Amino acid sequence: MGNTQKELLERYKTWMRVQRGNSKKTIDLMATGAFQFLTWLEKEGQTLEDINQEAIDKYLSACYKEFSQNTMVVVTANMRKFCKHFLKKDIDIKLANSTAPDRDKNSLTKKEVKAMFRCASENPREVAILKTLYYTGVRRSELIN
Repeated sequence: MGNTQKELLERYKTWMRVQRGNSKKTIDLMATGAFQFLTWLEKEGQTLEDINQEAIDKYLSACYKEFSQNTMVVVTANMRKFCKHFLKKDIDIKLANSTAPDRDKNSLTKKEVKAMFRCASENPREVAILKTLYYTGVRRSELIN
């Protein structure tokens, strides 16, 4: 990656921190996404000046083959932030419509919750994890991270 692209990423990080007030974690995530886009752009033999609707659509199409729908929400948001707001490109960047997966959304009964706590009662770590999940409503993925 060329020096100008490194400088561009640093300016992007500064812009997100100063102009957008993003957290360090968000800045790191968005900078990684911008780096992936710039790397793809370079492999395609294109420059920043070549960024247009066709290039964005081609990049997002490649991403759809690689990433889940949930990840595409982040990719699309980052592309919009990077290209439309930071680079000031007049490009339409939207997430393709999707349907939510069919999930069982039935809550556990009190009896089922008590049974889970009873099974975990011998292991303090498991009790702590169950209590965190049950009483805070935190998602499993949030607990892991």
